[in-house]
Amino acid sequence: MSLDQLKRMREALRPYGLKLLESEWKGWHAQYRFRCRKGHESSRCGSYLFYTLVQCPACRVDEVLRQIHQLARQAGGRCLSEQYAGRGTRLEFVCKAGHVFEKTAENLRKGSWCVLCARAQHSRRMADPDGMTRMRAAARARGGKCLSTGYTKLTERYRFRCAVGHEWETSGTEIVRGAWCRICSDREKVHAYRHKDGLARLRERAKSHGGVCLSKVYEGSKAYYRLQCGADHEWETQGARIFRGAWCPECQRDSMRFGIERMRQRATQLGGRCLSETYRNAATRLKWECEHGHRWEAAPGAVVRGHWCPVCSRDRSKLGLELMKSIALERGGKCVSTTYVNSATRLEWECALGHRWLATPNTIRRGHWCAQCYFISITTTERTRRRRRHEAVGK
Repeated sequence: MSLDQLKRMREALRPYGLKLLESEWKGWHAQYRFRCRKGHESSRCGSYLFYTLVQCPACRVDEVLRQIHQLARQAGGRCLSEQYAGRGTRLEFVCKAGHVFEKTAENLRKGSWCVLCARAQHSRRMADPDGMTRMRAAARARGGKCLSTGYTKLTERYRFRCAVGHEWETSGTEIVRGAWCRICSDREKVHAYRHKDGLARLRERAKSHGGVCLSKVYEGSKAYYRLQCGADHEWETQGARIFRGAWCPECQRDSMRFGIERMRQRATQLGGRCLSETYRNAATRLKWECEHGHRWEAAPGAVVRGHWCPVCSRDRSKLGLELMKSIALERGGKCVSTTYVNSATRLEWECALGHRWLATPNTIRRGHWCAQCYFISITTTERTRRRRRHEAVGK
């Protein structure tokens, strides 16, 4: 079996000019020595030799170094490094200008070379001795002017003025490329987005409210326009608000004023009367009187919303001692207390078995009753301390 594996490995290496030097099979993970046609000897594990290796590692390094030296010569320089340890290895080069620098073989293959030389070439390109002439020609073509007089290179910032009079600074490269006044450009975009029939639509909305639009020019929905309502009120507002349905703010305020007559009518509906003689606004309190003669002050808005006599409201919220006694009677017990304060003040109660406890009227109304009777009801054994503990005294 071992001889068969060695034979298979030799046959796998033969097409690549590699010769296996081992005569004993040690397993797939053991190291095996081999030699290439150029005499380089190396060792790798059996699985790597059989499934992965296609070239002598030393020959591959020599080939990569040969390509790197060739690329360096083509760029007009040379490679100073003689060792290559992988794709991430930084090699040392020197360009024709004498600059020494480091770079990986991968970047060299992509065309990268001396950074200092590249910067110098870029500066020479950007200097562009005809740059000022080109900038001025581009500005004139747009109806504007280059205000700067000095010139260094095209990438520097220069001052310009457009035909409308806007002034700004930008790089000469931008102007030569076709860029121009940003303010004018933004206005052109805004005009392109506007509805062509915007003013007609605005006038139609005003007409539907019985008024007119006094402005003559449409400048977009965010601009302000002068309008007049049917009551001759004039105001300015955004076109967008009119499109959303808004109209005369003065008329809207008038419609929200209640007035003293309306307040008297509202008081009559609630069974009382308004004692005040004048009405100021919805926030100013007026004097009121209910059908039981209680008097108080309240804002008109509160009364319109349904609020009325606070004294009557408190009286209605009281449960009362008589109601408490009737509830206790329905449950076979009684209310022992003789005075009632409010629904949150505890009263004394007694159940049918004679147990007594304290609880608020609200608790009793929600259905709660004697806790001791409840414990007795869930006790299953007659003679338990739990049951005897809850029996009433004397029972």
